Amino acid sequence: MSDHYVPKLRQRFVEDMQIKGLQAKTQTKYLRAMRDFTRFLGHAPDSATPEELRAFQLDMKERGIGAPTFNNRLTVLSFFYATPSLRPEMKRQMRYQRATKQIPVLLSAEEVSRILEAAPGPGLRYRAAFSVPYGGGLRTSEVTHLKVGDIDSDRMLTHHPHVHVIVPGGGLSPDGTRWVACRPAFFLPVKVLARLFRRLFLEGLMSNAAHFRLLAANFLNLVSGPCQAIPTQMPSISDPAGPSAARRE
Repeated sequence: MSDHYVPKLRQRFVEDMQIKGLQAKTQTKYLRAMRDFTRFLGHAPDSATPEELRAFQLDMKERGIGAPTFNNRLTVLSFFYATPSLRPEMKRQMRYQRATKQIPVLLSAEEVSRILEAAPGPGLRYRAAFSVPYGGGLRTSEVTHLKVGDIDSDRMLTHHPHVHVIVPGGGLSPDGTRWVACRPAFFLPVKVLARLFRRLFLEGLMSNAAHFRLLAANFLNLVSGPCQAIPTQMPSISDPAGPSAARRE
C-alpha cells in the first residue's frame, strides 16, 4: 500500500496484521499485494468500487497471474476489507480461482536405469544409496532414518512400516438408511474419533482390569515406594465421551 495515498490507513492495516499475529514475512507479502492493488486503482483502496475490484481481478487473469498468487491477493483484500476498511460487502465480488492439478511425470524403467547407472563412483556406494529408496518406495523422512538393520539382504527387502488408510468423506445416518456427506473442508472427524478411541480404550482397561491394577501398583512402587492397595473397582464407562465432552457440546 503506497504511503502517497493513505499513510494513516496503511498504519492501521499494519496494526491489524500485528493484532492478528501475522509473521513479519507474511506482513511484507500483504503490504506488497496492497501496493499492487493501490497502483492499479490510482487512488486509496478503501474507496474502491465493486467494478474496480472486478477490473483488478480481470487484469490479473489477462496478465496470466497463476491461481496461487491470484487467490493470495484476494485473501489479502478480504482481510483489508474486513478490518481497517470495514467493507465486508466487497468480499462478494471476489472470485477465487481453482488451481489446476497436474499429473506428475513418471519415469520409464529405461530412464530410471540410466539415472542409477549415472551415479558417481568409485564403487557402488551412491548407486546403492539411490537404488534402495527407489526400489523400496521410501519417502525422504524414511530414507534419513534408514538403518543397516532395516535391510534384509537375503530377501532383498527393506523394513519401513507405515499405515495406509481410506478416510471416508461422510458416514451413514443414525438410522442407516442414507449417506450423510461431510462439509468441503473435512479431513478427519476429530471429536468423533476421540470419543470412539476413549470408549475402546476404557473397554480394554475393563477387560484387563487385573493386569492393569498390577501395572499401576508396580508403577507407583517405582515412583513413590510401597503404595496402598489399588482399588478393585474400575470407573464406569456408561458415558463413553465423559462429562467433559458433554460440557463441550
